[in-house]
Amino acid sequence: MFDFRDGLNSFVQKSPGAQIAAGGDGRIWILTRRNVLVVDPARLALNTVAPPVAIRAVVAGERRFADPSAVRLAAGTTSLRIQYTALSFAVPGRVRFQYRLEGVDRDWVDAGGRREVLYNNLRPGTFRFRVKAANNDGVWNEQGAQVVVTIPPTLAETWWFRLLCMAAVGLALWGVYALRLRRVSAQIKDRLEERAAERERIARELHDTLLQSVQGLIMRFQSVAYQIPDDLPAKDVINQALDRADQMLVEGRDRVRDLRGRETRRLDIQLRELMAEQPFEPGVKVELVVEGVARAIQPLVQEEIVRIGGEALFNAARHARAGQVQVRVSYGVRQLQVTIRDDGVGIGANRMAWASREGHYGLIGMHERASKMGAQLAIESAAGKGTTITLSVAGAIAYPTQPWLARLGRKRGG
Repeated sequence: MFDFRDGLNSFVQKSPGAQIAAGGDGRIWILTRRNVLVVDPARLALNTVAPPVAIRAVVAGERRFADPSAVRLAAGTTSLRIQYTALSFAVPGRVRFQYRLEGVDRDWVDAGGRREVLYNNLRPGTFRFRVKAANNDGVWNEQGAQVVVTIPPTLAETWWFRLLCMAAVGLALWGVYALRLRRVSAQIKDRLEERAAERERIARELHDTLLQSVQGLIMRFQSVAYQIPDDLPAKDVINQALDRADQMLVEGRDRVRDLRGRETRRLDIQLRELMAEQPFEPGVKVELVVEGVARAIQPLVQEEIVRIGGEALFNAARHARAGQVQVRVSYGVRQLQVTIRDDGVGIGANRMAWASREGHYGLIGMHERASKMGAQLAIESAAGKGTTITLSVAGAIAYPTQPWLARLGRKRGG
């Protein structure tokens, strides 16, 4: 296609009839508005010289980098403009360009005759801009020109700053969790202390009222018994009644002592005694495994653990028909865990009746005791595959002191 850039100084006529004709010698005759043109294809010379390409400038904001090979822009730069050109003396207006910004453009972009490109929304990184050009006859300079552009990240865009933010968020979440754990643990301990105070009050009232009154009645009946002759049958009857009253008084005092007492033995020692008291069949292997360093436990917490463990051991002895029973006590830093496992028949659907058996708390009572002290009770069992009962108590609740937790927040009391 010929136009003014090829020397055509007039337009082809639009009148009826042929405007272009081929001669017998191969030449092409063209009728224009002004004259007749002759084109001899045999004498046309093709431009085989690829145009040299150059990048004139990289512009970012108010800064302009002329003839660059590598540019480092200011941190936070998101937009830049790149100006390029190519040299062709034949028909400069027919030079075509293709460019590509590696890391942004997936493929070459056809720019036509444009000699400038604008990029927006750039992220930090290193980019390589390449541009190539073709002359009026479509001969490409494949090597073209290139410039390396580096955009450093801002402080908020650096990997170490993001890592620091993630660590700060993680630390904040851990602090919130630790404070929440301390608050919940304090509430549970307060409830346990309230229960202990109530038991102490009941024990004191029983001792000061009921037991003292019963003691007074026994002494009065004893004085009456002294006045009854020995040969009367009533003498033996009243002596037997006084003996029974003495036994009841002793039992009552024992109960009061249990209410007021605080267990000082280690948990694993108490569990070992419980294991020895259970009615296991001969040949059943019963073992106790202790992990970690034994620690003192809150008295009321230990009492609840022992009662839950006693119920689980009793059920294993009476119903499991196991060959082996294992009690594992794990003194962890942040958690106390007691696991009772047997290889017996398991708890089937038809064996759940013992859960609420009179005189024993069963599964329901075990869950209730665990819930009252803020513990987790998990029971895994299947018919023929044994039973595993795991009691998990947070260290902040189980142990009298938790130094790592006590340092958080305000101190309680004084």
